[in-house]
Amino acid sequence: MPTADGGRAISDALTETYHIVNIIRGLYSLDPIEPKDGARFHFSLPGSVQGFSVETNGSTTASIENRVIPGSEDSRGLAIKVGPISGDDSTLITTPTFTPPEALNMPGYELLASPTLHPGQTVQARVIGDQSNSGPIDVRLVIRRYDGADELEIDRGPVVAINPGESNVLDWTIGGSGTFPIASVGIEVSGANSGATIYIDSLTWDGEPNATFGRLAENGSQWQKAWVNGVDQFDRWWPEPFRVVKNEGIGLISRGGREWKNYRVEAPISIHLAQSGGLAARVQGLRRYYALELIDQTMVRLVKAFEARRPILGRAAFAWNPRETYRLWIEVNGTRIRAGIEDRQLFDVEDSDSPLTGGGIGLVIEEGTMSSGEITISPVA
Repeated sequence: MPTADGGRAISDALTETYHIVNIIRGLYSLDPIEPKDGARFHFSLPGSVQGFSVETNGSTTASIENRVIPGSEDSRGLAIKVGPISGDDSTLITTPTFTPPEALNMPGYELLASPTLHPGQTVQARVIGDQSNSGPIDVRLVIRRYDGADELEIDRGPVVAINPGESNVLDWTIGGSGTFPIASVGIEVSGANSGATIYIDSLTWDGEPNATFGRLAENGSQWQKAWVNGVDQFDRWWPEPFRVVKNEGIGLISRGGREWKNYRVEAPISIHLAQSGGLAARVQGLRRYYALELIDQTMVRLVKAFEARRPILGRAAFAWNPRETYRLWIEVNGTRIRAGIEDRQLFDVEDSDSPLTGGGIGLVIEEGTMSSGEITISPVA
């Protein structure tokens, strides 16, 4: 979807259906409908496969469809039917979490999106073996990431044997560098010598990322395109991983989604020449975020961007020099926002006026140029 709220860009028809339904329910003060405990992929409406597709190797055959899970009354899931799988052959069933390869070079239109899955988050899938299967089959969670050459590489979780009629929960905390964007997530099926049918009842993930974002040494571009670009220049050839330019007004680059709630973000920032610039948290698009900003070479301020308003939540004297580097940090936890520079905490405030309860991270710049080294994010209790 075209949106400056990057975590919402990669979606599917079922997800958007429930968003629309719950908007209307909210207008009537009704609780939202969240099938299967709010799972991201739950397949609850007939026909929906939520972007999942099949990839086989060797002589394996496979198909998917939305079906009622046997023995569940009317609960629907993604039915996966595979032919005999032998040796090292396997079947992948995955759905996009970032720009898919076929969309990398769309003519006349560039897809701006943030990955929806990041290192440090835990993926869970409930998988059920059909009662008619002749024996156990091997299933595991998988992801694919873009490498430094914008090629996809696969990473696999632990194998779980699914017996006929049995339900298992696959659980895997994603590791690796946040610089490599995760392009898809799903399951891999192997070891079904006689063929089999299994059902994905739900697949989801939770938790905040625990990751570092930087630049790759190779010539790939997807590490950069994982940041939604709301500035005039965001180029790859500067010495720093991130250098952004905004000629007029306020702009930002951002990464992440509204599912990110309580976390700490920090970055080594240098203002080259600008009205103001700094670090943003709980970004919900171009006009909703908290930001710690350096201004006038004499001050640092904590602001809340909310639509057309930018109320100042706090300000403090701080002498800083252009082109010198300062490590800025923001910690958001519930309605509490703490922020500071280096090891010094400068602000500790509660936002009780329409608080931003979740969102991504970013760099914000007002009429000028700013750069940053690697940006890190980690969860807070």
